[in-house]
Amino acid sequence: MKALNKWFRGLAASAIAAACAIAVPVSAQNYPGKAVTLIVPFPAGGVTDASARLVARKLAEELKQPVVVENRPGAGASIGANAVAKAAPDGYTLLVGTMANIVVNPYVYKDRLPYDPRKDLAPVHGMMGLPLVIVARADRPYKTIQGVVEAARKKPQTVTFASAGNGSVAHLAGELFQAETKSSLVHVPYKGSAPAITDLLGGMVDLAFDYASTTEQNIKAGKLTGLAVTGNKRLPSLPNVPTLGEAGFPNAEVTSWIGIFAPAATPAPVLHTLDTAMATVLKDKEVLDGFAAAGGTALPLGATEFKGFIESEHRRWKPVIEKANIQAN
Repeated sequence: MKALNKWFRGLAASAIAAACAIAVPVSAQNYPGKAVTLIVPFPAGGVTDASARLVARKLAEELKQPVVVENRPGAGASIGANAVAKAAPDGYTLLVGTMANIVVNPYVYKDRLPYDPRKDLAPVHGMMGLPLVIVARADRPYKTIQGVVEAARKKPQTVTFASAGNGSVAHLAGELFQAETKSSLVHVPYKGSAPAITDLLGGMVDLAFDYASTTEQNIKAGKLTGLAVTGNKRLPSLPNVPTLGEAGFPNAEVTSWIGIFAPAATPAPVLHTLDTAMATVLKDKEVLDGFAAAGGTALPLGATEFKGFIESEHRRWKPVIEKANIQAN
């Protein structure tokens, strides 16, 4: 009798396990059955937010369900990332992840970071790459990036550069630039791009590392000099600004990036649906034109390739952050 009871218990356990195994694919096959929330961990109105809203509209067309953008800024984009990391893993809450909250934050926040990007978030698909532009005020003597390097080598710690804050992509780009050009600059962190560019225009700092969306207008107005683009291609909107590679510093090239992420335990079929939909979205001309207008390009990396790319970014930036002892404010 005991043996029979044990057999029945085993059979029941197997049946429950089988039912659970079947439940995930069945649920995933019906995905999406309602609106999807796309969390943007930055304030409304910036380049990340605008690009995410464009992608959300096109993604909704592919998924045949609304994709609602929700802004959750703060703590270096960590608040929004943590919200998705802790969300139900059903594909209905997604994250616009960036180089900052996926790669940089674990090293600059360390134990203060409430989530682990590698364990708590699953890469879905790449979205956009964004190079920076190195700019100087037009009346300063720096007319080429080589001139900046020469000045910074001749008189170390005299040339200043502004960034959007400690641990920002602009800050990291500046640190990598110094390491690769064997020059020495003084970093001046601000709380965002706007005050950094304002002080650059006011003559308070010599240089700034920032995106085309915040520098292009002043370059075209003759107020700023575009010294170099940190990506590997010139920007169509700034065709006369050379790349760092063209200037002789290819190892200092930096392209910030944005991608879509889901909670780590999201079922594979759901992730596949989102991955496939994003691949289609990134072929849309309106999306590509919108990215170009923001100074960016599509980053069409599927889930597996995107994950590998992120790991390479960890290998690249960890030593830069540790050598410069970069810490979040």
